[in-house]
Amino acid sequence: MPLTPRNDVNFKRNLIDIIKFSYDNDISRPFISNNKLLIGYGFSLKDDIELICTQIYKNNKDKVIKDVKRAITNTTSATTIENINTDELFKKINDAAKGAYAKSGGADTLPEFEFSSEDQLNAILEQKLTPLIQEINQKLNNSPLKNLQAVSLTSDTQNSQISREHVALLALLYISKKSNIDPSLASYIKSKNRFKAWFWLAYESFSDEVSNKISLLREKISTQFGLYESDEQNVNFAECIDVFSHLNISKAKYKSKNQNNKEIIQNVTHLEFMKLQENGSNLNASDASKCEALFQPFVTKINSLLSTQSTKTFSLENIYCVNLISSNASNTSRINKLLRQREEEFYKQENILLLCPRKMTTPIRVFQPKKSEFTVVLASQTPFDCSELNPKELNSSRPNYGKVNLCELILTDFKFDSYEDSKNEEIKFKNAKSKDTVILYQENKNEEDKINGATFTSIKQNSDDIEYKLEDGAISMKYFEDQTSNNKHLNFSLLNFAKENN
Repeated sequence: MPLTPRNDVNFKRNLIDIIKFSYDNDISRPFISNNKLLIGYGFSLKDDIELICTQIYKNNKDKVIKDVKRAITNTTSATTIENINTDELFKKINDAAKGAYAKSGGADTLPEFEFSSEDQLNAILEQKLTPLIQEINQKLNNSPLKNLQAVSLTSDTQNSQISREHVALLALLYISKKSNIDPSLASYIKSKNRFKAWFWLAYESFSDEVSNKISLLREKISTQFGLYESDEQNVNFAECIDVFSHLNISKAKYKSKNQNNKEIIQNVTHLEFMKLQENGSNLNASDASKCEALFQPFVTKINSLLSTQSTKTFSLENIYCVNLISSNASNTSRINKLLRQREEEFYKQENILLLCPRKMTTPIRVFQPKKSEFTVVLASQTPFDCSELNPKELNSSRPNYGKVNLCELILTDFKFDSYEDSKNEEIKFKNAKSKDTVILYQENKNEEDKINGATFTSIKQNSDDIEYKLEDGAISMKYFEDQTSNNKHLNFSLLNFAKENN
């Protein structure tokens, strides 16, 4: 899966902008947020007072800090945090500091208890990011986002190793006040699953907190992390695999309330979840969807790659990708369940695309719904079981009664495991349909044939054609030169291919 860190030349501004957005107050002076007394970028007047006073009072800190602390303690002990008048607290702190400074014999004018420059804020923030950097390096070791260097916010020194993804993680940890990276997020990053990491940041971060502010923060942080490896104009096939292995397949829980204010939990796909979030529980909203626009570059890329081999085009909700969900299991069961559910919902002929881009140890068997035309993109060394394809409509009440729903096969030379070393390599596709009718199964005509079994002759008309063979009851196709194997060509296998499908 692709997850390559992208250098952020504006990391300082981007990080600070996200953090500042999380507060609605005048951050230069004390304010209350989430029942805590804060100042600046969420600095605590209790836990961070030493750092705060160092920046405000500089060399005079030791002369006034005891009285500043006392003024804060006297205020917080006299009433609850939410009832504190921050303007009055500001005055009390200033009076206490000036009184202590005068007693010490200070002659200069003492600054008020507020931040006068962004450099002061950045100096404190820089120190508070240090443990978060350590957490990222520890929990994301052996991942694409390992080895985050110290972040400098107080100098113009260029931090060459600060990526957009690192900025998103630092902002998340800092704003959420959590010192640990969520295990789910860490697992997505370690498995190089950019889409799942993006989805978690966009919809599952900040626990179950629900507010417009949280939604906007999630959007800012997930946008900073990025859904694309480069940008929406340069999406590649591996990124499409990453997205379509989950978008229309993986489960998400959507929570809503019915008319009696009782919570309802729906098990939906990730795309359905995003549409429900966007449209307020209306999955069938007809308006143009923001999330559809977000994923359109992936749809456009897929249709562009296949345009020379197929006249069909595929919509966002009709693209599925077979992939592993563990070391020895794929997501085909989940795909089959979803396609069986959708079969009853189809009111028009649907073009469905099934991507099978990686080698599997067990054959892939996927259910083709009636009233659909299937297109399968198959990589080599991946046996495909055809027994659930080309269904015939047997329901006389349906308009396509008696018709066979056809399936199209496209071969590809894409090698999943070689992506990271050759991500810019051109990927080739070939429609497996023969130029003329090819009899793949020949009935026995005499006693000798019956003894020897069915006969089949390898068919390959010229160098640009696919070579078809019948081997051990399976259809074998050879195409695309293979420089890494002695077989010279990549091999593709079809199981349970009916003789009628010649």
